[in-house]
Amino acid sequence: MKHIWSVLCEKSIVDAQKNTISLIDVLEQLNVSIPSDNIAKIDEGPITIQVNFELVSFWMKDEDKQEKDEEVIVSIEAYGPDNRKLKSFDQSIKIPAGYKRIRSRSLFTGLSIFESGVHKIKIKFRDNEQGGELRVVAELPLDIALSIPMGKKVA
Repeated sequence: MKHIWSVLCEKSIVDAQKNTISLIDVLEQLNVSIPSDNIAKIDEGPITIQVNFELVSFWMKDEDKQEKDEEVIVSIEAYGPDNRKLKSFDQSIKIPAGYKRIRSRSLFTGLSIFESGVHKIKIKFRDNEQGGELRVVAELPLDIALSIPMGKKVA
């Protein structure tokens, strides 16, 4: 199986009749206001930002595997600007026999972060026929800018 592309967006809409997908509000940067009660917590550790977004990926089967089921394990990992892993989860992707391609959608419902800066979403996948090692197939930047309300000081 081959990874073709991945995109971060606020949401996606699938039209089942046309077999198309619309990516709504593609994300490159998030501007996040920190609630007053979380300002003092910044130096103590990660703060959880309530933001929903999707990772949409497009995968294709190798030509010699078109007539059989193919399943791979995909690992999705979020990293902070300092390369600290913030979140990870695995997803199984299966392309049934007779199909050439598939789209996968992964929903993020909040993210724990330590600081502003360019965060990375890494997509890794394990090809069971090639040793079973996870390898990075995409690395998407997401610039997160934290803003503190005027008149507030960080301890």
